[in-house]
Amino acid sequence: MEGRARILFIARSSQNALEIDQQLSDDYQLKIQYSWQSALDAIDDFEPDLVIADGCQELDLAMDFCIQLRNEWMEHSYLATLLLLGDETVYDLEKNPAIDVHLRQDNMSQDLLQSVRLALRFKTLQDQNKKMADKLSLTEDMVSELQTFDSITQLYNLPSLSEKLKDIVRRSIRFAEPLSILMISVDHFASFSNRQGPIFCIQLLQQLGHELLEGFRDSDFVGRSWGAKFIAILPDTMPEDARCIAERLRDRIAGRKNFGHDNHPVTITLSQGISYFHPIKSPHVTAEDLLVIAEEQLSRAIEIGEGKICCMPEMQILGRKSEVS
Repeated sequence: MEGRARILFIARSSQNALEIDQQLSDDYQLKIQYSWQSALDAIDDFEPDLVIADGCQELDLAMDFCIQLRNEWMEHSYLATLLLLGDETVYDLEKNPAIDVHLRQDNMSQDLLQSVRLALRFKTLQDQNKKMADKLSLTEDMVSELQTFDSITQLYNLPSLSEKLKDIVRRSIRFAEPLSILMISVDHFASFSNRQGPIFCIQLLQQLGHELLEGFRDSDFVGRSWGAKFIAILPDTMPEDARCIAERLRDRIAGRKNFGHDNHPVTITLSQGISYFHPIKSPHVTAEDLLVIAEEQLSRAIEIGEGKICCMPEMQILGRKSEVS
């Protein structure tokens, strides 16, 4: 972006408008609109780099507005979005891909500038990716490769991991090899999000992604499911070996004391659920069955307490499958 970035703020309260103006007007070209329609009318002329939508009182309208922006103004340049949330609003960033960053109203005074910089960084990266794609005329295969990984953690994303799981299940059946699945969740992640804000949580997920890459074998596949949940596919692995891997991972993560910001580091724990099958003993188990079982075991581990690992015994897996069929 050349010169000062342009920011369009759709204000639904004079208090938020004043706060935005005081913090951003010196460093950015700021335009404030007080209705959704007037904001839409201003976009073509103002050509903002970032749109901040005030969803403190009208969350559904703010999200619909951001979705409309993504659908109608994304052909030539990436338009970054920041959603302003009310203090009591519960909202998962991953549930709406039209939102780049979200910020709680009670964190505006300390986190607004960082959130704006993060959203603008997203725009810069997206614009660079588009220019590179245009310049190199990327083939469909190359684009598919770029879409394989989660943008925050650099782990496999859920669609690509699901396809890999199906392939590995077929291979396990063909060669009569065991297969284990780990479903992993960061304990109390929602509390971190509410207390520390989105920037802290993004940094935490990035750091955890690096730890997960280092914590598994070269033959394993690790990906991010959604939020703070992860899946690890462990080919040719018996359940007792999967439990050992899960225990090592739990100890590795618990031993690190500096997740998040350097000035406010935290220690985190992981809850884990394990599913397993051997094609000779349970040939009809599918990839979807394994994910469901692992999710069930993860839920059980979370209910027991933080840092727990639960694995369904093999006979229970066989019994469960016979009930389904």
